Amino acid sequence: EDPWKAKVLCWVKGGMLQLKLAEGGGGKTGFQGQEGFDLAKWKVEKGDKGRFSLVAEKAEPLRLKADTAAEAELWVAKLKTAHVAAIKKSKEAEMVQARKTAEALLQPDVTRDTTPGDDTIDSPRSEDGKGKPKAPRSGGGGVRSAGTN
Repeated sequence: EDPWKAKVLCWVKGGMLQLKLAEGGGGKTGFQGQEGFDLAKWKVEKGDKGRFSLVAEKAEPLRLKADTAAEAELWVAKLKTAHVAAIKKSKEAEMVQARKTAEALLQPDVTRDTTPGDDTIDSPRSEDGKGKPKAPRSGGGGVRSAGTN
């Protein structure tokens, strides 16, 4: 079958090119129903005779054809603009995540030992160098529960 006979409806939304098989579209396509393509990962290449393609690393190109060459020009311009915007949005999201990660790493992680009468910030460690916690101190004015002596 001629793949150019397959008719799809296309639109750009939220950095994605959405494709939906048109009713009675015929032809052979590589997808069923509706599919989205992240424009941050796919770039558009202009072809001839109203054709253009979306190309990504490690993926087969998605070849499309508009009804007219002028319409293809509009799609190429729109997809290039959306591609740049999607990359910018993706990089901004990565920077926000990197900032949050850095802030989390730079925040002091101070844990307090809640043993009564112990004023140390970190849990006490044994002196044998194995990092085993010392036994809790006895006494020290802690609160006791009823029924224990």
